[in-house]
Amino acid sequence: MRDHVHLVLIGWSDSCDQKTMTRFIRKQLKASLLDYGCEWQKQSFDNVLREKDRHRDAFQKVVGYVLDNPVRANYVDRWEDWKCCDSIIPGYPEVAIRDEDFWDRFWRIYYSKE
Repeated sequence: MRDHVHLVLIGWSDSCDQKTMTRFIRKQLKASLLDYGCEWQKQSFDNVLREKDRHRDAFQKVVGYVLDNPVRANYVDRWEDWKCCDSIIPGYPEVAIRDEDFWDRFWRIYYSKE
């Protein structure tokens, strides 16, 4: 979106710490945001997914909802046309959300980490 960022994080294990990851991301992006005259708000809005929301179909629906934000805001007709949208899977830089086989690859990687 033009005035905010959506991040959807999923941990590989129970030891993954969302607060640590969020602090890391905020710190890493702070300088880039300042270059554009922007800054993080003091308190972000966090929504922690419950166990039932982390299963395959439910998680993909959450991601789909976030991807469709620019469509609902009438910026684009399809989320795929929104340029400010991407995915990062640590260790797999070639896997991108726009790839036709993204979800198959994502879940194979995810389940191999358990």
